Amino acid sequence: MSKKAVVIGLDGATFKLLDPLMKEGIMPNLASISNEGTRAVLKSTMPPYTAPAWTTFATGVNPGKHGCYDFLLPTDNLEEFDLCNSTYIRTDTVYELLHQANKRSILINLPNSFPAKLDSPTITSLLTVGDQAVYPESLKEKYPELKNYRLTPDESLQLKGKIDEYIDDIIEVEKGHMEAVRTLWENEEWDFFFYLFSATDWISHAMFDKLLHDRHPKAMELFKYIDDQIGWIKERLPKDTNLYVVSDHGFKVFTETFYFNKWLEEEGYLITKTADSEAFHRGISKQDEQRRAIQNSKALKVSVNKDMMRWIGKSKTVERGAKWFYHKVAKPFLPIKINLDVIIDFENTKVCFPKGRTMTAIYINDGRKYNNGKPLTDNEYIALRDEVIEKLSNLKGPDGTNVTPKVYTKEEIYGDNVPERCPDLFYEFGDYWFVGQFHSSELFVDEVSNKHDAYGIFIAWGPGIKNGKELTEHNIADVTPTLLHDMEQAVPSYMDGAVMDIFSSPRDVQVVKRNLVKDVQALDELIDSIDI
Repeated sequence: MSKKAVVIGLDGATFKLLDPLMKEGIMPNLASISNEGTRAVLKSTMPPYTAPAWTTFATGVNPGKHGCYDFLLPTDNLEEFDLCNSTYIRTDTVYELLHQANKRSILINLPNSFPAKLDSPTITSLLTVGDQAVYPESLKEKYPELKNYRLTPDESLQLKGKIDEYIDDIIEVEKGHMEAVRTLWENEEWDFFFYLFSATDWISHAMFDKLLHDRHPKAMELFKYIDDQIGWIKERLPKDTNLYVVSDHGFKVFTETFYFNKWLEEEGYLITKTADSEAFHRGISKQDEQRRAIQNSKALKVSVNKDMMRWIGKSKTVERGAKWFYHKVAKPFLPIKINLDVIIDFENTKVCFPKGRTMTAIYINDGRKYNNGKPLTDNEYIALRDEVIEKLSNLKGPDGTNVTPKVYTKEEIYGDNVPERCPDLFYEFGDYWFVGQFHSSELFVDEVSNKHDAYGIFIAWGPGIKNGKELTEHNIADVTPTLLHDMEQAVPSYMDGAVMDIFSSPRDVQVVKRNLVKDVQALDELIDSIDI
């Protein structure tokens, strides 16, 4: 029998939450896997977001190499971005490498798998564009239960504060997903099986701060349900198959919001103007589509321009009251859509988050790369970059702490493989959550945000895994070579990750020399095939 492997993804999972739930008996199946196997804290990508992180999991390389360094990828104009999808992945994925070795994969809910790359069963994730999530489409005729497959829960429930109903709907979505898992697990041939629980991310965004300090009954129902499904998979593992539980990032409670674009405006690096802000707040997922549809269905549209926002901001009491009314009353309940139509004037902007809430990495609007910026010489670029690094590194919030522990250049993050149009600067998350919107005259606002953290989880369990071992911190890029090695496949030489020390009977790692970029690989193979 050929060697197989199974990966369960828990999106956004962190040991900060899971360890107490396991200890309290809420997740006994996960506890047994964690106690009997090998585990490690898993460091995510920079930034620690779904699209770049799960693509690094799938490729074993950093986002500079695989090319999917954010949800949105810049064109030659910082106003226009392409939505990241699988066609932008510049190198082979683990499932393509396995396919080349005649091993069949089943992928369910793997982010950035849309559109599907292979003809083996694939159900894409919440980043799917349109309604075609099931590949090949003939699977829906073969298995009618897949026809009603739903990608995301009903966001209107969360918008209206109906948290119990929202959690119930999350469970219903996961039940539908698990129906697909069981159907394909039991009826299709496979060597590699991947399934991602998105619910752990959804519930964490909604109430991670509360989950850390109390045991919300409905939320505990969700975690118990997930644990039951982990048990179902664990009990049905084929012989000699190892099970992996992986998250793409963790979660953290931020109590302060830093309006980064507003700070850049005050420092003279960014200019704003009044214009339709719809494109500025571009959505990235099925949930975003739902939220936009809910707001666009409202009968009355109200536009707030730059001058009006400046007037409102003259009184902190008025501004805070307006925000409260918008978020607590108008947005969830009233038939009024309020647009803050303030956007970036890119032709006069040097540095920015190009999109409002979606992108939180720093771009320098260098006209040599972007046609709506002013061209910089190399010296001008470096001087501007160093100036922003120094100011941001030394900037302190109201409590006297730095807004970020450290600012990095793109070379420090990506090494020798720096894409032409990628973020120029990155920052570590400290106590402040950075945002790009302009709906505040204050740079710092006290508000609780449940957002991503850099540290996720890794657990391996099975007949070939060391028992009860805790590893030091690893990187998410290490998972791919580990999977390939477990499945008795060679590890491509270009991978950033390394095989983890998890196997009870270690053997030498086989490394094969391969080119990073698939087009170059194909060209080399064509040249090699020519008989001169």
